[in-house]
Amino acid sequence: MRNRIKQCLLNGVFLLVLLGLLVFASRVFQPKNNTEAAGMEDVAANGILGEPENSIDVLFIGDSVTYCSVIPNQIWRDYGITSYVCGTSLQKLYYSKDFLYKAFETQSPKVVMLEMTPAYSNFMYQENYKTTWERLLPVFRYHDRWKDFLAAGKPDATLHVEYTHQEINKGYYYSPAIEVVEAKQYIGVTDESAPMLSDNRKTLLDIKEFCEKRGVELILFSAPSAVTWRPEYHNGIEKFAQEENLTYFDMNYMTEEIPIDWSKDSFDGGDHLNYDGAKKTTAYLGKYLNEMGIFTDKRNDADYQSWNDIQKKFYDEVVGEK
Repeated sequence: MRNRIKQCLLNGVFLLVLLGLLVFASRVFQPKNNTEAAGMEDVAANGILGEPENSIDVLFIGDSVTYCSVIPNQIWRDYGITSYVCGTSLQKLYYSKDFLYKAFETQSPKVVMLEMTPAYSNFMYQENYKTTWERLLPVFRYHDRWKDFLAAGKPDATLHVEYTHQEINKGYYYSPAIEVVEAKQYIGVTDESAPMLSDNRKTLLDIKEFCEKRGVELILFSAPSAVTWRPEYHNGIEKFAQEENLTYFDMNYMTEEIPIDWSKDSFDGGDHLNYDGAKKTTAYLGKYLNEMGIFTDKRNDADYQSWNDIQKKFYDEVVGEK
């Protein structure tokens, strides 16, 4: 009995020492700022980390279709509502959930808008646990930074982490280029419904539960894409939304409200919207959010003057509109 207790104590000490080493290593390897130079990945999406605490009204999450379709500076310019796009290329739902959790560490948006293209991108549910451990102990995500340390001759001089970088585009990807969509029937209609894989469904339910516990409204939407989207996806998401009592709208079918012209409004043949196309989807989203009646117009609020400054920079320097 005594030996068993002693062994348990030794195991406990070992685990505590191991945890301490992992925590310390995480502080060493973790990027100390949310910039590419500091080693941060997905810098545009992680720009949310540099936003002032509790300053974001609406959080958009999704893959590249999302970050090519939503212009937060336009929503601010028109309605004084703050928003950010946590979008990454080929984003899976487990990564969408990770960005949701990460954003809520410093933000408390009233609305989360989840773009649904990732709902049909396959992954293993275990990835949820992997990203959780990587968020809690960043050494698991950033262990490869030892190469940077070797190149620099030493690790970061400080263990202090402070995210100060803010993105002018607020997560939006700007492209004015035009590539015409090939002549073919776009979207179409079907009675078929694509079944959602159980891992995707479970993760969506995790996201829903997270939002419900915080009194946040979760809205599902599909941004226009002539290449990626399918009518059977629409039916599958619509069925899920009805079952879970969630709002869902599909911009691909909203041709009157959002008159996308696929001969002009895409930069890559219909997969993603260009700036002209994104202006149309954003105009609808801004109006929709404003009509919810839960946001105040902050354009004349001194605490949000930086948004006016960044909006001016965006239109002057990025878009080239005075």
